[in-house]
Amino acid sequence: MSVESTKVLVIGPPSTSIHALFDKIAALTSKHNFNLTLVAGDLFESANDDEIDAVINGSLNPPIDVYYTLGRQPPHASLLDKLDNGGGAIAQRVFMLAKSSVLTTRSGLRIGAFGGVHDTSTLVEGDQHDNNSPAITQTTLNSFTEFFDPRRNTSDSSSLAAARAHAKSLSNANLDILLTHSWPSSITLLSNKPLPNLAAHPPAHSWGSSAVTSAVSYSTPKYVFSGGQRVFWEREPFVSPNGLSTRFISLGQFGNTQKQRSFYAFSITPRGHSKEDVPPASTSSPLPALTQVQKRSAEEEGKESGNSYIFAQQASAYDEGSKRGKKNKRHQGEISQDECWFCLSNPRVTKHLIVSIGEECYITLPKGQLIDPATSAVPGGGHVLIIPISHYPNLFSLPADIAQRVQSELLDWRDALARCYAKYNSSLVSYELGRYWSRGGHAHIQAVPIPNELISALGAHLTNEGAAQGVEWESDPQKALDELEDGQSYLRVDLPNGGKFVHLIRPAPFNQQFARLALASFLDIPQRADWRNCTLPDEQETDIANDFRNAFKHFEGGKKEIEIVNAIYGEGTATKDNGNIRLRTSISVDSGITLRTRLDNQSVKLNVGQLPPTSVTFTLDGSSSPTPMLSHIEAVAGTAGNKAELERLIREESEEGEGELLRTMYVLHAYPPASIQVEDTHALATLAATLRAYNRTHAATVFAESSYDCPICLRRRKGVHGAEMPCGCAVCAACLRDMTELHVREGSLDSLICPSPTCTLPIPDATILEVSGERVHQRVVYLRQKKAAEDDPRTVYCPLCHTPVARPPENALVGDSESDEGAQRLRVCPQCSFAFCCYCRRTYHGPVAACPVSTTLHYVRAYAHALEQSNSRDQLALESRYGRKYLQRLLADFLESEASRRTIENTAQACPHCAVRTEKSSGCNHMSCRCGTHFCFLCGGRLVPSNPYPHFNTPGTYCFQKLFDGLLQNQDGAQVEQDNPYNDIAYHNGFDDDDVLGLDLQLAIMQIAHEHMQ
Repeated sequence: MSVESTKVLVIGPPSTSIHALFDKIAALTSKHNFNLTLVAGDLFESANDDEIDAVINGSLNPPIDVYYTLGRQPPHASLLDKLDNGGGAIAQRVFMLAKSSVLTTRSGLRIGAFGGVHDTSTLVEGDQHDNNSPAITQTTLNSFTEFFDPRRNTSDSSSLAAARAHAKSLSNANLDILLTHSWPSSITLLSNKPLPNLAAHPPAHSWGSSAVTSAVSYSTPKYVFSGGQRVFWEREPFVSPNGLSTRFISLGQFGNTQKQRSFYAFSITPRGHSKEDVPPASTSSPLPALTQVQKRSAEEEGKESGNSYIFAQQASAYDEGSKRGKKNKRHQGEISQDECWFCLSNPRVTKHLIVSIGEECYITLPKGQLIDPATSAVPGGGHVLIIPISHYPNLFSLPADIAQRVQSELLDWRDALARCYAKYNSSLVSYELGRYWSRGGHAHIQAVPIPNELISALGAHLTNEGAAQGVEWESDPQKALDELEDGQSYLRVDLPNGGKFVHLIRPAPFNQQFARLALASFLDIPQRADWRNCTLPDEQETDIANDFRNAFKHFEGGKKEIEIVNAIYGEGTATKDNGNIRLRTSISVDSGITLRTRLDNQSVKLNVGQLPPTSVTFTLDGSSSPTPMLSHIEAVAGTAGNKAELERLIREESEEGEGELLRTMYVLHAYPPASIQVEDTHALATLAATLRAYNRTHAATVFAESSYDCPICLRRRKGVHGAEMPCGCAVCAACLRDMTELHVREGSLDSLICPSPTCTLPIPDATILEVSGERVHQRVVYLRQKKAAEDDPRTVYCPLCHTPVARPPENALVGDSESDEGAQRLRVCPQCSFAFCCYCRRTYHGPVAACPVSTTLHYVRAYAHALEQSNSRDQLALESRYGRKYLQRLLADFLESEASRRTIENTAQACPHCAVRTEKSSGCNHMSCRCGTHFCFLCGGRLVPSNPYPHFNTPGTYCFQKLFDGLLQNQDGAQVEQDNPYNDIAYHNGFDDDDVLGLDLQLAIMQIAHEHMQ
């Protein structure tokens, strides 16, 4: 019974939000139908409380099951109840594997977890085992090894049945997948892969943990994934002493900014259900022998440092088999990799014929190729083999975890060969013999160049040859391939027009050289039908291989060069579609760019750092050029001249070994335009707006993709969840919002500054508006205006809407700011636009007319009171607000007015009707006002106009017989002098003796101050 493979997606621990991770999993699953997602570390390592709560309550769910394990920190506090009561089930489709545990999925996969971090002191303590502690102890290791070593299992196996059941459970105890946080200690040994080298890390060979080494040695998993070091590194497969192979992959963080790969996808069947051969390019195991791992003492553990490893290296699987005299587990008589001509691990492989080696396949010339190199239009003959590096009998027998990669690379090689043949007026015909019988073999495809003038007749020739030799072609070749049964051998021929010929080989005589014989007959070269008749000395074969390499090198680099371009300039920069390669890249400009108009030669300099993407398209028809042909350039509007210059530079002859795509990218970035010419001012304004908008979007995108440390919550965050301020500092949007609202509630706007400890700049209003919303922003603006008004004594409030109105800048004032010009009194409310006098608070009355005295009385009296009390603070505040000279002049005028008023009140009488005062120098006391009212000068009473004198002749009244008397007189006839209660008070008003007021005004000032106090 066949067992279906499981599609697994493995992701490094996320550095961004859980929401973004689940969205990425959903996108990949919808495209590739993954069955399972594993996180090589802690899923919630960088998650905030809101995201964790959302996962727990079910509002944030992944599309498929997600398993993770313990990282460098204990589980979040809100997850502990779930872990204690849910057996590892955090939420729907989210599960945590215990620190040392093994899980068997419904499909039969055995997935192990050995999480946490290794410390030599805790490893040897080990009395207790806490699944929630990230520290790996000896108990942690013992608990894990019990799953694999019956001698270390402490369960009760007193009965024979229990012992047999336990032994059966361990008969296939090796893991399929192991998740760890740390690397095994010696994993980098015996590897030729370049090690990651990051400035923030010590050398890679010192990253390992010997506890993880022991865990890997016991479980011998097929795959080991580690996410603790946050870098991508994939080691060559290594073979353990038991003959099982292991692949180690370290993954970067999901969402990292260092372009470290964080995904790994593959298909896998449970061990024991699929044939397992030693992978190509395998090494011996770098791990110490298991017995030595068990015997390591605490003292030895503490001595391990860096790359100073002391252990006995075990032999390879092949050496072990030969030493023990045991046969390999392959089927009897099957060709092994040591014997296979096509396995690169075979030291006897004909390396001088190899043309090129890829990641999954390689190309080589065959021994005794069908086409005669001396007469072939293609240099070196052109007959080649495309061979998967992995050893399998045919392409349909490839395991699911590598089949897709092999098929993709194989098609790329075929496409490159077809373009190479097309240059020499030939077409590619390929055939494959998939064999399961006898000693099997190594899957490969043979590609032969056929002249274009002959290719149309090849289909009929194959039909006739098949009928003549008993080869039955399937009527529906694609259906026959789709329904191919296990163990079914076949012959497949592919024509350049997409046609196929498929023959299913049945139990009957069949000539394995049929395809070569048929092509030899078709090309009329029957003498080359047997490859043994076409072999040449190694020296000649080397020359022929060099000829073909030189012809093919321009075509093989397409896929590799695309990968290199994307690795250097970012994923998606180079794409291939429908025979075309498209480069799309944004150009950086260091010193801005100048926009010019063609009609009137106007110009404007823009301080921008990026230009919108430029696109360059190449065609891959290969009919006349060995390199991709430039077909189109699409750049920012108005750069026709620049495009012509770029096209000239791109079309220049490339240097030896220089790729067309790489050279194009160099030209685009090395020669950015210094100016762009447009037609008119309208086009200039449109382009300027486009460039500014693109740069704002680009800056926001760069910040969103970057990471930063929030100075408030001290967590590592992605820019998409934060805000970047003009000072260059970044902070979490949630933290900044909470901080702003707190300061607004408390009114402490002085503390509303950048939270970075090295920056004291205020947080701009635009950032507050973006993060906190319109309501909080308006409140902040209001409080700032209010505080500015309170701090600035020159700020006054609008008499209509009470909005603070600041004093205009010095350069906006009319005249000298220190003068007493009336223009200095003008204020215009920014809210209601009311123009008013800052002194009298009335509608502005111009620079000439003075303010009514009554309106200035309150602050004149306050000023006099400040002088009388020697209150320099109030005095300075009033002088700062209204001006010292103006107040002194106003006070002098007011004192003079008060003196006049008092004199008039003492020597004149007011009309009882219109209140106009009348002074009498001589004559009677009968007064006649201009308003027509008659009144008494002595008492102010009204008189009858027709007969006023009875008022002076009535006995018993104050005015009796006083028609000609003066104002108040004492008994002696002298003028009455009113007592002044302040005559005896010592007073100093703060003025100098030569001040403009003079000392003779001090008494009047004291009187005014007294009235102000009352």
